[in-house]
Amino acid sequence: MKTMKQQRTEARLQRLVDDFNRRFPVGTPVVLRKDSGPVETTVRAAAQILGGHSAVAWFEGVSGCYDVEGRVTAIAPTAKAG
Repeated sequence: MKTMKQQRTEARLQRLVDDFNRRFPVGTPVVLRKDSGPVETTVRAAAQILGGHSAVAWFEGVSGCYDVEGRVTAIAPTAKAG
């Protein structure tokens, strides 16, 4: 049986995952703030809860997964010349 704290943590992580997936569907170009600095990439796989402790997603050209909280921003579309 899960404790109330575990249930709250799981619910918070699920909200992070749901919010990320709504804002950044697979294929969305984004800037990912890696430990070594920002990199432009694309969301490769939908976010999910990893190990019951982190909300993570996978990105093109990036090894492993990254925590989605506060690390990802959308790349603003550029205006096309007429």
